[in-house]
Amino acid sequence: MNVKYSSLSCADDSTGRSREVGATERTIKAHRHRATKKMNVRSLAQLVTIAQRLGLLA
Repeated sequence: MNVKYSSLSCADDSTGRSREVGATERTIKAHRHRATKKMNVRSLAQLVTIAQRLGLLA
């Protein structure tokens, strides 16, 4: 599945984002959690900042 990272980075509406990419809200939250652990950050804001620096956000 080709997913835009910007869709997954928005913390305010997991349900809406999950519908956009064809996944469940739980799946979106699980992916965020795993990415946060792998990147060794404590918040979604830090994760999004790193993704922006790496050019992963649309």
